[in-house]
Amino acid sequence: MAFRYLLLLIVLFVPFRLANSQGTPPYIDTEGSEFLELTGVFPAAFAVSDPMPGEGTGNPMIRIARPPIESSQTGGVDWKGVLLQSATFLAVEQGFRLALQPGTREALKGEFFDEWFKSVKSTNGWGDGDDFLTNYIGHPMMGSATGYIFVQNDSKGRSQVFNWESSYWNSRLKATAWSALYSTQFELGPISEASLGNVGYQGKSLSGYVDLVITPVAGLGWQVGEDVLDRYLITRIENWTSNTWILIIARSILNPTRAFANAMRMKLPWTRETRPGILQLR
Repeated sequence: MAFRYLLLLIVLFVPFRLANSQGTPPYIDTEGSEFLELTGVFPAAFAVSDPMPGEGTGNPMIRIARPPIESSQTGGVDWKGVLLQSATFLAVEQGFRLALQPGTREALKGEFFDEWFKSVKSTNGWGDGDDFLTNYIGHPMMGSATGYIFVQNDSKGRSQVFNWESSYWNSRLKATAWSALYSTQFELGPISEASLGNVGYQGKSLSGYVDLVITPVAGLGWQVGEDVLDRYLITRIENWTSNTWILIIARSILNPTRAFANAMRMKLPWTRETRPGILQLR
């Protein structure tokens, strides 16, 4: 029992302590009022303020955003950022479980390792007893949020917008792989539903494979869907109006898991790597 409470203390405290000591992220929020060249990757040759052919003609879709210099596409993955932000997400999820689920708090009693291992071994079949909303909406959103955490720390992936080029799909598939690892830890790992709450423990609850599969796979679909909305709908709204509240709502509500991932790195939910901040669009 004491080991479980010590583990919880570490999970809830360490991410926020590290966040306070991390300093400024190695990337900044930059973007452009529009948009995309055909490949979907914003070219480094143009800054947001660079005039493009046709500027001043009344066509708003002519400025191209440039990823910040710090976001060099040869920089690789910032694993410190990935791990820190994922740990923060995990702390939020486990914190909600402990706050809202009396059975989870009650299960903190007992032998940690014995009950954890038995819970893992009890995983069997597809279903886990949860409702449709939890399994097929909540978990895909969780997978998408985890995917965006990876993308926003990937120097190549964060400058990608939806398109059919291999560079875009490679970045999202890498994010899906990270989502699968995170999901496995959340379900079965040392800081998981199996260890903190003993989900699947004999006689207590069911534990199936549904979340292990749906979270990353449907999460990829959810993430791509948000990328499509961002490119083809949200950017149109940005060119249609300069109303701050409408822009905030559009970027946040229509891309909820991207907004959540932004919050995990202590940035505004409506931040975009590929376009300027909302106040710059006014």
